[in-house]
Amino acid sequence: MLTRTAAIHEDYSQPEIAFIRRVKNSLDADDEDIKEALRSYVLAGAIKLYRHASDPERYKLNHIRHHTMLIHTSQLRGEHEHLAGRLEHLWDQCAFNSPKGMAALETLWNKDHAPVSSAIGDEIIPDSFSALIQHLSESIKRIEKGTRFFLVLNSDSPDAPDFGADSIWKVIVGGNKLSRGYTVEGLTVSYYRRVAGTGDTLMQMGRWFGFRPGYKDLVRVYLGVNEGKRGDVDLVTLFKEVCRMEESFREDIQRYVRKPGSQRITPKEIPPLIAVSGNLPPTASNKMFNAIVASKNFGGQRSMLTLTAAKTPGMLENVKAVKKLLSASTSLGTRDLNGELKGGSVIKCNAITLEAETNQVVDFLKAYRWLETDYAFSERPTDTNLQIEFLEKKSHGITSWLILAPQRRQSFGDPFEVAGIGNLSVKERHRIPNRGFQVFGEPEHRAFAEYFSKIAEDKNVLIKSDPSTESLRKDHCGVILLYPVREKPSDQISIGYELFFPKNDLPFDINFSVRRKTEKENIVIAASDLAKARHT
Repeated sequence: MLTRTAAIHEDYSQPEIAFIRRVKNSLDADDEDIKEALRSYVLAGAIKLYRHASDPERYKLNHIRHHTMLIHTSQLRGEHEHLAGRLEHLWDQCAFNSPKGMAALETLWNKDHAPVSSAIGDEIIPDSFSALIQHLSESIKRIEKGTRFFLVLNSDSPDAPDFGADSIWKVIVGGNKLSRGYTVEGLTVSYYRRVAGTGDTLMQMGRWFGFRPGYKDLVRVYLGVNEGKRGDVDLVTLFKEVCRMEESFREDIQRYVRKPGSQRITPKEIPPLIAVSGNLPPTASNKMFNAIVASKNFGGQRSMLTLTAAKTPGMLENVKAVKKLLSASTSLGTRDLNGELKGGSVIKCNAITLEAETNQVVDFLKAYRWLETDYAFSERPTDTNLQIEFLEKKSHGITSWLILAPQRRQSFGDPFEVAGIGNLSVKERHRIPNRGFQVFGEPEHRAFAEYFSKIAEDKNVLIKSDPSTESLRKDHCGVILLYPVREKPSDQISIGYELFFPKNDLPFDINFSVRRKTEKENIVIAASDLAKARHT
């Protein structure tokens, strides 16, 4: 069974909702999931052909020379052969040229491709499914050309496609060979169920980050959300974390680009810029480096750390810390926030608002407790330590902090009571088992926070607001998005937050220290020493 994310109620203008399809069934019970992915692949091929026929100047023939689907569920070659046998059976079950098969394609068109393509709005869209029928026949014909509609790509197979010599319309099944820099041309649909232990490996195996002109709206990525031996690995969440890690790294590289007269940053100094803020380490432990960032300018950045305390003592300490912060802050009342995004979308949010001083925020960060398996009671993530150092010692210019606690119509379980402030509604959020929460905030809330802190990021930047909303915006103001959350209505409350640091005039200098003070000359620490080094 496939599920759609309910975060923004089928708002297909949001990339995650438009392109990601979550697979909940186990690997041995996902026949219907694979069949839907195959239908999506066939349908996407027909739409590509329709567009070329409608406007060959815009949708050039070479852009549809290749049309491929990837299935990556295991690195084991024996599993590939087993899956190949299943695929032949499932393809026959789809019976694409039969009335029943066409009806299934039309259903997928109506519930998925038509609304997504309309929301993305960049390409020619057929007026009806009937306009695709002749192109569906051609799509199926191209895919079935030759002995099989699929290719098995591994070291034992002679099937490796030559994209330079031939037009390839095939489903490609594989493992490690697909995950190590192999380019799959024309890739439109991916079905991915393989678990990786590090961020760089997972990123290498994610083959859906590029596309040719004319079919961005047709890309679909089917990802397992109950993977691993215990069924507790959500690949959607892990890929989001890895992407956030990479985006943060790219931003830091841009921020620390050498300026005239400044000291050159060498490649040896780059690895410490990578901050681990999610549940997956960036790379294997034997590739981790001895150097760490000792100070950092957070101006113009957003921070969301999710490895919050999971045991009652730490959770209660976080409740105590946030109550102290809210009680010390100045109430600005409950506001109905209204605004318009750059793309024209109107967003709204009801929020309890307060104003805090920087020293009060620092006290909160120092008191906050983190995941017990990773951090002892007095320890905290590197980024949090750097944020405290930044707020206490740097001339950041932040004059105040706006606290936004977004409210919902009905609290998930009992509301969070704060004396003198009122009841804050609690949101439903879920942890990766034995790890941190998947996410705290929501895109609309971040758009308001970026607007108030004057951080202009991506297409969600808010360009218009009403007078009440505008009155909360001022120079040199940081923003805290605050989320009391729980997994079940009766659970103890966890406190989640996101920080938004306003831009400043500080130079983007970078200062380094080392994890092992006794090994200052060593760039790399032995893997066996890394765990010890992390806390020294």
